[in-house]
Amino acid sequence: MRLSKLNSYNLASTAHLSLEMLMSALKPTSNTTTNTLDKFTQSMPVVATNASNAPDSLSTFQHSFGQFLRHQQLTNVLTSTTALATETKVTADSEIGSEFTSATTANSTRVTQLYQSLVFNNIRSFIDKCFPVCQTLISDSHWQQVSEQFFLNHPCHSPYFTEINQSFVDYLSLPKTLSALSLPPYFAELAHYEWMELLVDTYPDFKAISTEPDQLTLNPTLQNLHYQWPVHEINADNHSVSEQDSFFLIYRACEEVQFMQINAVTHALLDFIDQHDPVLPNQSNQLLESFAHHLGYADTQVIVDFGLPLLQQLTEQQVLITTSESTQNKIIEHLKAPS
Repeated sequence: MRLSKLNSYNLASTAHLSLEMLMSALKPTSNTTTNTLDKFTQSMPVVATNASNAPDSLSTFQHSFGQFLRHQQLTNVLTSTTALATETKVTADSEIGSEFTSATTANSTRVTQLYQSLVFNNIRSFIDKCFPVCQTLISDSHWQQVSEQFFLNHPCHSPYFTEINQSFVDYLSLPKTLSALSLPPYFAELAHYEWMELLVDTYPDFKAISTEPDQLTLNPTLQNLHYQWPVHEINADNHSVSEQDSFFLIYRACEEVQFMQINAVTHALLDFIDQHDPVLPNQSNQLLESFAHHLGYADTQVIVDFGLPLLQQLTEQQVLITTSESTQNKIIEHLKAPS
């Protein structure tokens, strides 16, 4: 399964793109420490279990302990979150359970604060590295508050540290999160745009998956993205932007992450190809005519004339790939030839 199918981000889907927007886009565009923990566990109650209930008990313990770490007093562990922390703080007695209240002695509290600090600092380090532009848009103290609220309130379901960044993006995308954290309305899309680079860069190596030598298929790492904000223009010096539909391809080719700004028609065509993959070069005209009918556009020749050189360009830039370089070059030449 291709990465783009798992992680598509399309706040305004192709189905909602007006025909006027699509056709107005028919213009050229540019590319663009063990001992300490042992002491702590000795202070924790030991619950007898057996093989039949061990997995469930372990899962319950892990969940409860995670909540305990999230909602312990943050003094000297995290910096103050003042009003934000007050709004979301949950007491150990009400939410965590009495099995953990005995662990809040002076000694065990110090140990849990140490453990909490280690966990938070690890999470924070991943977030800092993945979202450098987002950080520059707000103050250091505000960024710390955002990180703390994510740590306190968002349930991360994956056990992998490398997926923390995806959870952070999911958290920012929740309704009312941006307003509650006093973040600009484009912040979630910008965070997603930054995360895409890391996701594509860390995607496992792949081989072309066409089953026939004369077939083209979408690059497995391809992200065909549609944002409602011009995320590529946002930075510390330019953060007052207006809503504007923006389309991008992010994918890996020649062992590097590639960014390409595209228009609405190219976005829609690649979405159409995704549903009809693979592409047979000798049927390119039929594909483009079907695409025109899909758009509800009567003059199919306009789409064909626009689409053939576009397919050639996408093949040259490895957005569309095949099984070998020689085949790739042959298909490019075929697409260049007049129909």
